[in-house]
Amino acid sequence: MQRNRFPLTIGKTAGAMLVVILAGAAVVVAGLWWHGRAAPGETGLPAGPAASPPPLDNPDRAHPLYPALELARRIENRIASGIRDYRALLVKRERIGSEIQEEHLRIKIRHEPFSVYACRLDAQGQPRDEGIFVEGRNDNKLLGYTKSFPGRLLGTVAIDPRGSIAMTNQHYPITEIGILNLCRRIIEIVQEDMGHGPCQVTFQEAELDGRPVTRVEVVHPERQPWFRFHVGRVYVDRQLEVPLRYEAYDWPKQPGGEPELIEQYTYRDLVLNVGLTDRDFDPKNPEYAFP
Repeated sequence: MQRNRFPLTIGKTAGAMLVVILAGAAVVVAGLWWHGRAAPGETGLPAGPAASPPPLDNPDRAHPLYPALELARRIENRIASGIRDYRALLVKRERIGSEIQEEHLRIKIRHEPFSVYACRLDAQGQPRDEGIFVEGRNDNKLLGYTKSFPGRLLGTVAIDPRGSIAMTNQHYPITEIGILNLCRRIIEIVQEDMGHGPCQVTFQEAELDGRPVTRVEVVHPERQPWFRFHVGRVYVDRQLEVPLRYEAYDWPKQPGGEPELIEQYTYRDLVLNVGLTDRDFDPKNPEYAFP
């Protein structure tokens, strides 16, 4: 999707500030090997997570991306059939203009119904802002608040998770967060790239945050309008069989230069099937600080 003031009233200013902050929870990193984006506020899009892309009719098994596609499909099936919910620390790094913005979010995600709780942390690791989205509830709005002034004067507000305000300085809406969305976007883009000729694909055993992972790297040597990135990497936990990190890099600005980070999403402290309930996605939960 494409990423995307001083209003006259405190209410409008606080609302804009709140959404910009809470939309940070909207990652997710779901962008995967995907640098295409829908315009902020685009209508006709589903409120919930992405559907599983249909399989290719006659995939080219000799294509360098075919093993990556098989891996992604296997992981998608593993998550969809064996993981009901999870909690994690999501570290989100996105290029906004010429700057890299980094956010740390404590998240809880449930697949049925698709539900997200996200708490943005400050530089000291303390809770700062909270947001909740539950598919089919609250008019499919993102509920959130911020502790900072003047946002705290508004209390809890409800906003369109795909609206222009929520998407300010964000790559993806909260409806695309999570490891299942990540796998499905990977499948979508891998299948698309398989129709555009060969690329360079490598698999390597590595370590990420102390976890054994398989690093899958895709390189498109030549810039073409249909490619989303120059270099894309996914790090798959070999024990949990889930993606822990996705990162994408743009082509260098100058010949011989270093690729520039577009976005990076890392799931740390991931705990699967923790038994989340409606209470975990209720702003009235006494463990939360919603007004």
